[in-house]
Amino acid sequence: MGRNNEMLWQMDRRVTLSVAFAVMTAVATVAGVFSSFTARLDHVEQVTGLLSKENIAQQQVVIKVARIDERVAAMQEVLSEIKAELRGVKSDGR
Repeated sequence: MGRNNEMLWQMDRRVTLSVAFAVMTAVATVAGVFSSFTARLDHVEQVTGLLSKENIAQQQVVIKVARIDERVAAMQEVLSEIKAELRGVKSDGR
């Protein structure tokens, strides 16, 4: 494949320095904005990761609390049965 003259980049003498400077400034601005978006995205990913870890820790706490609630409910049942037995003993013992 040969080079096509239409595809080569050339600087024309009619392009003023102000136009070239404006183009360079625009390119630098776009690069800065892109860099800013990248930094924001990195921050969001970091915060999301922290929230994910925090969410896992909270789920573990919820599971532990649920287990404690089950134990308390079982203890309350046993206490109710003991109370009923003691009342029966008191009634029979009088």
